Order: sequence, then structure tokens, then C-alpha cells
Amino acid sequence: MDYTLNLYSTNKDDISKFLNSFYETNNNIPDWEITLHPPINKHKSPVYLYTKRTTNPIDFVVLLGALADNNTKYKINSWLSLDKDTFINITPNNIDSIIKYIYERFPY
Repeated sequence: MDYTLNLYSTNKDDISKFLNSFYETNNNIPDWEITLHPPINKHKSPVYLYTKRTTNPIDFVVLLGALADNNTKYKINSWLSLDKDTFINITPNNIDSIIKYIYERFPY
């Protein structure tokens, strides 16, 4: 089964700068990896989306930790899917609990 982590931002540069910093590269994340989604309604801004998929959700833990450490530097929202068609909104209030849950549920 594939597990999914989505990063959203109204600023494409925030996602690109965060990922470049996380992966310790000065290269720009290719544009095809960050997609633009139109606004839901006329009062909302369009959002940029970066999706990471893996067969091992432990891979998300370090990325989520880095996102938590930089939550004031980058305006990025994240949603995590560990079960089919179910996404969890990752917030500063629940990120520690979610990381613990990932280690408990996937101890390999």
C-alpha cells in the first residue's frame, strides 16, 4: 500500500525552499513536482501542492519533524494519509502525536 503526504501552500516558493533545504540542495525542485490547484471559490487563493508517496510511512517522520521545526519560516499546510481515502490535517498541536502514532503503528 502507498502512503501519502501532501504539502500545500499559497506560495510555491515556500514549498520549493523548504524541500531544497530539507534535501540539502540548491537545485530547484522541478516544477512538475509542485502543481497548482485552482481556488475552491472566488474568495480563496489558488494553492500549490507537493505530494510524496512511499510504501514505508516512517519515511515521513523526518520530513514532518523538519516541517514542524520550520512552521514559522514557511507557510505550509500538510495532510497525511495512512489509510485509503482518509487524510489527517497535520498541525503544530498534533504533529508530535502523529509521529508517535506512526512509530507505534509501523514499528518496522
